[in-house]
Amino acid sequence: MGIPNLLRLLREITTRQSLSAYRGKRAGIDGYTWLHRSLYCIGDGILKDPIDITRCVNFFIKKLHLLLRNQITPIFVFDGDKLPMKNNEEDKRLFKRKEYEKESENMLKMNNIYGAINKKIESFDVTPEFAYHFMKILNNYNVEYYVAPYEADAQLAYLSYINYVDFIITEDSDLVAYGCKCVLYKLGFLKDEPPDVGDEILYDNIKECKEIKFKNFSRDKFLNFCILVGCDYLKIPGVGPKLSKEALNKFDDYNKFLGYIFNKNCTQGSISETIKRYEMTFLTFRYQVVYCPREKRMKYFHDINEKCYQFLDKYKNDLSFLGNTELDVDIDEYIKGYINPITKKKIDDNCDKYYISNNVTEIANAMNYSKKNEDDDEQNEDNNYNYYDYQIESEDS
Repeated sequence: MGIPNLLRLLREITTRQSLSAYRGKRAGIDGYTWLHRSLYCIGDGILKDPIDITRCVNFFIKKLHLLLRNQITPIFVFDGDKLPMKNNEEDKRLFKRKEYEKESENMLKMNNIYGAINKKIESFDVTPEFAYHFMKILNNYNVEYYVAPYEADAQLAYLSYINYVDFIITEDSDLVAYGCKCVLYKLGFLKDEPPDVGDEILYDNIKECKEIKFKNFSRDKFLNFCILVGCDYLKIPGVGPKLSKEALNKFDDYNKFLGYIFNKNCTQGSISETIKRYEMTFLTFRYQVVYCPREKRMKYFHDINEKCYQFLDKYKNDLSFLGNTELDVDIDEYIKGYINPITKKKIDDNCDKYYISNNVTEIANAMNYSKKNEDDDEQNEDNNYNYYDYQIESEDS
């Protein structure tokens, strides 16, 4: 997920930052990031069917409280429908999940519980039905959230672009490629640090990088670098940061820098197909369909009628790879998660695949955010599970 090794390349401009530095700000949050991380709290419960997700909900609520205690206004975004541009990538992920599922079963047979849990988590598909439980919690807190038309990262980037949020909390390095002003990564990742500290990257500081010099890079050129290094929409085998930077330093025209990479790298495959895929990838970053909370409608990220890129006209007759701006369902029900964004059917409120053993809804309603309650929460921390015992480092960590 995201741009391989991008966070490592930007490490020298990355600073450790506490949530207290964002007091009074508005945060856009990748909801599925929190949902995936919450799975590590379940322990061996994830090997059972149905799955008790009470600990996932508790994890989610505690992280939400970190924001509320710092007077940060959270706006959650959840993934929506599958973007056509990612069909091949989705097929690969489905194959991997099935492989992890088999490995988990084999480890369980060998009584390797720890390994079985980790593989089961890697195979776990966070579905809209799973996410719906957490949206109900957000409703109880009167917290703003949206189901994106398609990808949450594009939606979050759009909220940053229109200054609807001040910073983004995520683990997806794509947010930097999109040009988000301020992104906070790895919030609460380190066991020996407070849970309210993360890695901050400011987009304007990218030009200060000394290891990979981006000083003379425009936004489009930096995006080209990210695309060439590799993203979910395009991967050119054997191309890394060094060759990407070299090609972009020599040529501004994409036909020329892609041709240079093919010749230099002896890349197999069709150069014409790669050029086409590059064009569609670049346009996806610039124009993917998002939801505008101010206009209350689906729209392209940027105005599709403004001619900014010479190759846009090639695709004017078929922009389906960017998503659809029209829905056959009620848009308000869609963005609030009442409709499965993939099947377009109403979410079953009595889904028996997951259950919550404790009435966390009543707990959430009863909580307030006074200093006394904050101290009580910390003293009553649930020590029956340890998130870090089952944590797997992200690709860019």
